[in-house]
Amino acid sequence: MTRSRHIKPHQGWVTTVYRAHLGLVVPQHCALRVGDETRQWREGETFVFDDTVMHEAWNYGTSDRVVLLFDFVRPGCEDKPQDELPASVAGFVRRGG
Repeated sequence: MTRSRHIKPHQGWVTTVYRAHLGLVVPQHCALRVGDETRQWREGETFVFDDTVMHEAWNYGTSDRVVLLFDFVRPGCEDKPQDELPASVAGFVRRGG
């Protein structure tokens, strides 16, 4: 059974945080592209990126990929107000998905 998955190119809107991915279960043929850079996930390794940069992810392997995704405040942004959600996202959140 092929479990090929692709998260199409997209970008976030929150400018006060960085996003981190920690590879927990990483089969072959899984990668993340951020801007012009592509990286393979590796189990037990973390990489941090700016979610506001266009990015996409894929798993062309035959088993599931499990990545712990978390955000943290960018250095120097601790006292800045949180970014407001775009109207389309706010509506989705209000509807509960």
